Amino acid sequence: MMQVRLGGMYRLGDGVEKNYKKAYEFFEKASNQGDISGKLELARLLYLGRGVDQNFKKSFQLNKEAAKSGSSKGQYNIAMMYYFGEGVSKDLKKSKQWLNKIINDPKAESSVKKDAKRVLDNLEF
Repeated sequence: MMQVRLGGMYRLGDGVEKNYKKAYEFFEKASNQGDISGKLELARLLYLGRGVDQNFKKSFQLNKEAAKSGSSKGQYNIAMMYYFGEGVSKDLKKSKQWLNKIINDPKAESSVKKDAKRVLDNLEF
């Protein structure tokens, strides 16, 4: 979607001056139109506090919307937010469930699946 592309340009300063507020506006438009990439990008800016005040709870909600739509990146973000208790109460059981969901999903992106396996192998649950 064009809003995500424009938001990415502003987030990275690619061909335009870097501007997180403008990036946020474009990602928000895309997210409001149901674009999964827009939700993930908006969630990232909220998580990091770039262009807006940091808001783990809103970031969690957007990641959850993306995760429920089948986004393995959203699922991974949810798992890690549960693990660290960011935007949601810490819940190691739910974190592990989300990571296993990624690993067992044949449609999950291979890089995200690899990250999920590494987390399960190296973090304490």
